[in-house]
Amino acid sequence: MGRVNSNLPVYYKDFFGSGTRPTEWRENAPEWDFLVAQLREQPDRIHDLFNNKLGVSVEGNFLKAESVGDLILSSVMHEISHVGTVSAMLKLLHS
Repeated sequence: MGRVNSNLPVYYKDFFGSGTRPTEWRENAPEWDFLVAQLREQPDRIHDLFNNKLGVSVEGNFLKAESVGDLILSSVMHEISHVGTVSAMLKLLHS
């Protein structure tokens, strides 16, 4: 399976790519409301991009996933860890 166009801004990799950190950003990050709106649209975007492709084999990924469905599941689990971290940070800020 080739690269899929996610319709996300290309500059996202500069902000959110592996190994990036806010202290090294050269530009202002996208607005909070814009990011939240895109996160709300994410389930529909995933469905539209990968509908009927969950069983398609994938190779050469660091997760050693065997299918598109495996990659999506691993990505969701990774995202959940970020939600936990952000939640903990917010609790600390508001305590």
